[in-house]
Amino acid sequence: MRYRNQLYFFSLFIFSTVLAANRAGVINRALEYNKETGIIGGELGVFWKGQTILRLYEETGTAVRTINRCDVIPLKALFVQHPVGELDASRKVELIRLAPQGELLLDFYPLPEET
Repeated sequence: MRYRNQLYFFSLFIFSTVLAANRAGVINRALEYNKETGIIGGELGVFWKGQTILRLYEETGTAVRTINRCDVIPLKALFVQHPVGELDASRKVELIRLAPQGELLLDFYPLPEET
C-alpha cells in the first residue's frame, strides 16, 4: 500500500517546543521584534528543502522590501536574527517559504508604530 503526503518530523524538533505548524513548516519560537536592537528574531523549521525570505509591508499591505533570502532544509533549524534597520513605513514583517506551488507564509509579526 502506498501513502501520499507523508509528514516526517526529524530530530530537530524532538527537543523543541512546537508552538504552531502550517503547510510551510513549524514555529518553535515565533517571530518577534526587539525595539532596542532593531532585530527580527525567531526559531522555525521547514518540511521541505527550499528558500525563505523576509518581506516587509506597509500599513496598506504593499510590500516595501524583501530581505534575507536563505536556503533551508528540514534537518536544520532556521534561526532568524536579522536587523531590519530603519522601519520607514513598514508595519508588518512576514517570513515566507518559496515553494514550487507559490509562496507559503511561515510566520508574521506586526511591527510597532514609530514613536
